[in-house]
Amino acid sequence: MVLESEDEALLCKLFPSSLSGSALTWFRQLKPRSIGSFTELCEAFISQYVCNQRRKKDITTLFSTKQKAGESLKDYLKRFMEEMSTLETYDSHTASLAFREGVTPGTKMHKSLVKTPPLDMREVLARADGIIRLEEEELALSMRTTAAISTPKHPYEMIQGPRTNFPNGSLRNQARTNSPPTKLTVSLAKLFHENKGKGIFRTPPTLREPPEKRDRSKTCAHHNDFGHTTNDCRNLRYQVEAMLKKGMLWQYWAQPKDKLKEERAVEPVTNNVATEGGLLEINAIHGRPQPPEGQLARARTEKRQAEKIRRVCGIASAPQSAQSLEKVGIISFTQRDLEGIQFPHNDALVITLQIGNSKVKRVMIDGGSSAEVMFLNTFKRMKLDIKGIRPNPTPLFAFDGSKARVIGDVTLPIIAAGKTLLVTFVVVDAPSAYNVIMGRDWIHRMDGEASTRCQVMRCLTDDGAGTIDIKGDQLEAKKCYNITTDLKNAAGAQPQPNQQL
Repeated sequence: MVLESEDEALLCKLFPSSLSGSALTWFRQLKPRSIGSFTELCEAFISQYVCNQRRKKDITTLFSTKQKAGESLKDYLKRFMEEMSTLETYDSHTASLAFREGVTPGTKMHKSLVKTPPLDMREVLARADGIIRLEEEELALSMRTTAAISTPKHPYEMIQGPRTNFPNGSLRNQARTNSPPTKLTVSLAKLFHENKGKGIFRTPPTLREPPEKRDRSKTCAHHNDFGHTTNDCRNLRYQVEAMLKKGMLWQYWAQPKDKLKEERAVEPVTNNVATEGGLLEINAIHGRPQPPEGQLARARTEKRQAEKIRRVCGIASAPQSAQSLEKVGIISFTQRDLEGIQFPHNDALVITLQIGNSKVKRVMIDGGSSAEVMFLNTFKRMKLDIKGIRPNPTPLFAFDGSKARVIGDVTLPIIAAGKTLLVTFVVVDAPSAYNVIMGRDWIHRMDGEASTRCQVMRCLTDDGAGTIDIKGDQLEAKKCYNITTDLKNAAGAQPQPNQQL
C-alpha cells in the first residue's frame, strides 16, 4: 500500500500498521511526546535498525571466496557464481582473476588458468564446464576399477537389485551398480549418523518412484523420505565410495578377511583427540614387519617368478617390448628440475606427508630401506592410540648391523600425489632427527622415482598419462643432517628427536 499525504499526524498513526515483531514492540515502547514529526519518527526508526541494513558487496568479496578442502570444482563454481550475483557491478576480467586465486593449486582447473589466463568469466565457465565433465567421467570410471585403496573382486549384487538395462543411463549410474562396495567396519546407516552433522554429504536428488509405489515401512535418513532403508541407499553408498577414494572416512575402511590372515592388518589407528582447524602438524635400514604364516612361501614364489620374467625378457622380441612400453608412463628429470636447488649439495630427500589426520614434516625418502619406519616420539605427538600398535618381535637392522628397539607395527593411511595408500610402519623407540622414514616399498607402490639431486619425488598418475611431484625441503634436510652429525660427534651424546611442532 502506498499512501501519499502531507498530514504528518496521520502518517505517524498509520506507521505501526506496517510493523511487526520486535519493530512493533520498539514502537510501542516510545515515550509519549518524544516524536515531534514524521521525519523524526523515520530517523529514530533508521537509527534503531541501521545494523540490519544490507551492506553492499564489492569485488573484494570474490577474492575471499576460496575453494574448500574436498570441495568439487562444480560446487565451488556454483558458490562463486552465487557470490557474483550479489554484486551490483563487477568487471568480468577481475572476476576471472578472483576465481583463479580461489581455485585449489595443483588442480586441473588451476593449471589451465595459470597456463593460459582467461580474458573474462565467459572463458572461465567454458573451461570449467569441460573439466567438470572430465572429472565426473573419471570419477565414474574409477568406481569400476581398482583404486589406490581397493578390495578384492568378489561376487556382488546390489541389495536393491542390479540394473542391467541402462543403454541411455549415465556412466555414474553404471558405476553405482557394477562396482563392488568397499567393506566398512560399521553399517552405512551408522556411518551416516556419525557424520551427518559435518556437512560432508551432498543433498540427494528427489526419489523418482511415485510415493504410492514405495514401501512406507522403510525410511532413509539420507533422503529424509520413505521407500528404502539408509543401509540400502544407493546415493549414500556412492558418496561414501567417492569420499573413501579421496582419503576421507578411512577410519571406517575394513580390510578383506583374506588380507587379515595374510598381513594381520587391522583398522587404521584413529586419533583420540579431534583436530581443530585441520590437520595436526608434525615438524619433526633394513628390516620389515615379521612375515606371517604363508607369506614366506609366497615371497619365494614371487622370487621365482621374477627370475622367470628376467629370462623371458631377455629373449622377447623388440615389437612386443615396444608394445608393452606404450602402456607405461615415463618418468624423467631435466635441467629444469634443478631450478631453485642450492648447489653443491649432498642433501637427503626430505618431504612433508599427510599421514592419517596429521601433516608430518621431516619425512626422509630412503630407497635403501626395505621398511617404512615411524619413531615412537612422532607417534605420540600425532595423538594416536598406543593400543593400535601391534606387537612385533622382528628386529630392525641398520647398515652397521646394530639393532633398533622395535615396539611393533601400525597401519596408517598416507595421502600424497592424489593417491591414498595404507602403509604398515615399524614403530621404533630410538632418537632421530627425522619423524618418519619411507622406504622403497612405498616408493614402488606410488609408481614413483625419487631424485635427491633434483630434490623431488615424481609419481605417475593412475592412468600413466602424467606425473605429480612431491617436492623436497632442502633446508629441513640440512637441519636434520646437522642435528644428527653434531650430536653424534659430541662425546656421549645421542641425536634427540625433533620436538618442533
